[in-house]
Amino acid sequence: MKISVVTAVYNGGDFVRDSIESILKQTQANFEYIIVNDGSTDETKDILEQIADTRVKIIHQEKNQGAAKCLQLAIERASGNLIAIQDADDISLPNRLEKQAAFLINNPEYGLIGSYIQCVYQQKDLQRRAQFTERLINSTRPQDFYGSSYCHGTFMFSKEIYQLIGGYSTKYKIAYDYDLLQRFRFVTKIGKIPEVLYGYRLHAASLSNQDIEETNAESLEISINGIVELTKKVNSHQKFLIIGTDAARYKFKEMIEPKLHGEFQYAAPILNESLKNYHIIILDHRGSNKFTQELNQKGFHFFKVWCSFH
Repeated sequence: MKISVVTAVYNGGDFVRDSIESILKQTQANFEYIIVNDGSTDETKDILEQIADTRVKIIHQEKNQGAAKCLQLAIERASGNLIAIQDADDISLPNRLEKQAAFLINNPEYGLIGSYIQCVYQQKDLQRRAQFTERLINSTRPQDFYGSSYCHGTFMFSKEIYQLIGGYSTKYKIAYDYDLLQRFRFVTKIGKIPEVLYGYRLHAASLSNQDIEETNAESLEISINGIVELTKKVNSHQKFLIIGTDAARYKFKEMIEPKLHGEFQYAAPILNESLKNYHIIILDHRGSNKFTQELNQKGFHFFKVWCSFH
């Protein structure tokens, strides 16, 4: 098995040098490293041109194309059977590639593997977010449609399965990794090595921080798409009841429903037998835990998804 590591970078001059060094110092020596410079306007191009390691291949884009497009290009050029993602501002621990490749080789029923992370940050005001992120990622509790509980930079996956499911979608500007993860989930096993193999950098300039509302909207759309696809496989009954706060239901109807296929109805959280005629989707909010407990007790089947529309 050969490994191809791929990175998309846009104006990553502050961190990309350390990120690349973390890959070049891996205990697994047999790999190629493809880096796509996505039309950077800072010193990124100069940093990349200084790399002398023959395992590294640089592709320069004249104009900014977006990370998903650049990762598509890198993987098309990759010769490896296994693809490892390395985000341009993060750090891979030295044994990351070796451990993940060994897992996939020894467990062929898995098509994608991630790992636990440790957050890297300097601003004190990011401490709470770091603690939340580590709790979310460093857990093996199934959260198939709640939101992504995997760190994109930890992905290592089968190129064959990646091609089978159509690769990264450029439909999403930010949550393209969660979309890919969901489509992997439907055709193969996915998992995490329960060990910290990756340093995930938190900083205010990251794309997901710059437009939180768009990030959350994309993630919610992907979650609902996944639920729709799952229920298709179970039965042809495609009636969905959306439960949440007034604001959440309004935003969902305005922003999410037009992009989806299915029959959606909206209700306040009032329990009655008619709910059993629907697939129930709960837009998570402060009072939803009590409501989901009632649903569980009365034998209702439901999906709970992350929602920031309150």
